Amino acid sequence: MTSNLAKSTIAALLAGTVSTAAIAGSTGMEAGADVEAGVSGTMETAQSATDQVDNAVTSTAEEVQDSTAEVADTMEGGASADAEVNYGTVISGLNTGSTAAAATEIEALGEDVTVDTVLLSEVEGDAQGNALDNAIDKQADAMASFHEAIEANADLTAALEEEGFAAEDVVGFESEGEGEVTLVIDDRA
Repeated sequence: MTSNLAKSTIAALLAGTVSTAAIAGSTGMEAGADVEAGVSGTMETAQSATDQVDNAVTSTAEEVQDSTAEVADTMEGGASADAEVNYGTVISGLNTGSTAAAATEIEALGEDVTVDTVLLSEVEGDAQGNALDNAIDKQADAMASFHEAIEANADLTAALEEEGFAAEDVVGFESEGEGEVTLVIDDRA
């Protein structure tokens, strides 16, 4: 009987050990699979986040590039060729020095320049007259070369004289492409 009891006990122990090992192995495999799936999911999430950041950075960089190009276009020739002329654009051109710096661009104009003129009395923002006067006063010295460049260009001088104005009356300049310019004339009396 002891031998049957011992055999039964050993059999039970072995069965328990084997089934415990089997359960442990199965749980370990499931745990390993869960860990692997978790790591894989985390890596996919991290990659997705990285892709989103890359897309955001690329998109932002493209927006900055586009904005920079628009600003460069706006600053060319003192104001944007596409922008509506108003007191704000004229004042900005004066304050940033881009209007005075347009002398170089005026000197580079070839013959057969198409000239358009805009009178300040025809544009919006006349309530900013004092700010315009202050900007003109502050830039008076720098504007001298701007006015000299206008006087040196026969097409610009002719367009001004045709309207009864002189180079000194010009407070703004826009370049609208190859050989096309707009002069903003201060006709306030």
